[in-house]
Amino acid sequence: MFGAGKKSDRRPLRFSGTWYPGNAELLRAEMVGYARDKKVEEAKNLIQKARGQGKHVLAIVAPHAGYTYCGITAATAYAACAQDKKYPEQRVRRVFLLGPSHYKGFRGAALSREKSFATAFGDLPVDTDAVDALRHEMLFTVDNDTHRLEHSLEMQLAFIKRDFANCKLVPIIIGQLDDPLDARQIGDKIKDLLRPDDLLIVSSDFTHFGERFDYTPFAADDHAALSNLDLQAAKVLQRPDTKELLAFYKRTGDTICGIYALAVLTAILPPDSQGTLLDYRTSRDAEAAAKDDPNSVSYMALVYTGEKGWGDISRRDDALSQKDKDILLEAAKRTIATIGDDPLGQVRPSSAKEMMAKLGVTELSPALQRHAGVFVTIFAGNRELRGCIGSIIGQKPLLQSVIDNAAASAQRDPRFLPIRKEELDGLHVEISVLTRPRKIASYKEIVIGRDGIILSKHGRQAVFLPHVAKEQGWGLEETLTHLAEKAGLDGSAWRSDAAYEVFEAESFE
Repeated sequence: MFGAGKKSDRRPLRFSGTWYPGNAELLRAEMVGYARDKKVEEAKNLIQKARGQGKHVLAIVAPHAGYTYCGITAATAYAACAQDKKYPEQRVRRVFLLGPSHYKGFRGAALSREKSFATAFGDLPVDTDAVDALRHEMLFTVDNDTHRLEHSLEMQLAFIKRDFANCKLVPIIIGQLDDPLDARQIGDKIKDLLRPDDLLIVSSDFTHFGERFDYTPFAADDHAALSNLDLQAAKVLQRPDTKELLAFYKRTGDTICGIYALAVLTAILPPDSQGTLLDYRTSRDAEAAAKDDPNSVSYMALVYTGEKGWGDISRRDDALSQKDKDILLEAAKRTIATIGDDPLGQVRPSSAKEMMAKLGVTELSPALQRHAGVFVTIFAGNRELRGCIGSIIGQKPLLQSVIDNAAASAQRDPRFLPIRKEELDGLHVEISVLTRPRKIASYKEIVIGRDGIILSKHGRQAVFLPHVAKEQGWGLEETLTHLAEKAGLDGSAWRSDAAYEVFEAESFE
């Protein structure tokens, strides 16, 4: 019932003895050899300095090729999150391990029902509670076969067991993602589970160049062009911007195998976190590489640090202050009012930066920078609905989402004619900021007045904000009847085979 795959409690090693030594002592000796590289020492010094300045290690990116080719780069990444007795609050007790699928195509994220993952140094227990919490969420599936075939996670396991011996593992393979919204949706669900003693690890190689990989945008001997492409990717990854990362990927066609896992990482990381490139090399740099091989794979080690650890990146940071609410309301009103400035009576939405200048705001709070679902509702007269448009899942920082949805509500709600200049004085604006939707097993769990409702059935979907039913005086069954009709279904369609998600909203005007 949990998805494809053989029933088993343990994910066995598949690449031991080929991609890395199968003997634990030989492997340990090889890893000690990697640690002698100057890049590893530089990474240790860098992080020691950062921790001394109050920074926290939040995540690393490490390669997953055979250790002969990428072992030093991987060791550099792990050196950046090594345990330090001086900073007990940064002890790692659980690792969320994300990597791509090389052998099986699917959309979303694949979990494993195995209770442990084998490593050369002993088994790593899986945090089955975390897996259970995720497996019910949108875009998450359970597929043991995908995990058993895949090498991207396995190549990290020896380092994880060596460095964080008693930690638990949450293994997640990321498949195809259609757009930044998918990455944010998966990332939000993972972020909900993060604790002070967690570490995020993304397993990814970078440019796969050559005819072997069907990627030859420049000559095989143009090492400068390859390096420039890889370092462009590293620069994009310095700041957690999912949209920019995927735009780079689309623009360049760069063959980054872990692109979607990296996109999820950028969706999870706080906006003020900083990515640092620790090591960069290609398979051609390895002693074992054939010097005349025109193909190559690039490897990078990155570390992400922040002013706060996962435990301090709390929901309190997401809470809107009265000042935040005033900024959002004024931004929505000024956006709608641009109708009066335009000869054609059209709304001209500005960028968040432009709006900040108009409002005299020099810095946005974390609450206004976060991505959250939001609706902007416009009323005329005695709360007569004049427009309401929004998004359930946050696709942009909150301030920009309010600006965009205010413009859309004013002129692109298909139920109404566009608002005219002469109407402006009589309008009233309400903003509803949403929590992330969560699945429920039955409509009977819905609480009228508290829950916003998403009904999905046969490819159709409709949404009511929490206050709709209360304002209309509807009970649960009447609410669901109207919701089904809004989705273009029969009014009784909610009674069977419908799926439900609920969310809450903070509304202000």
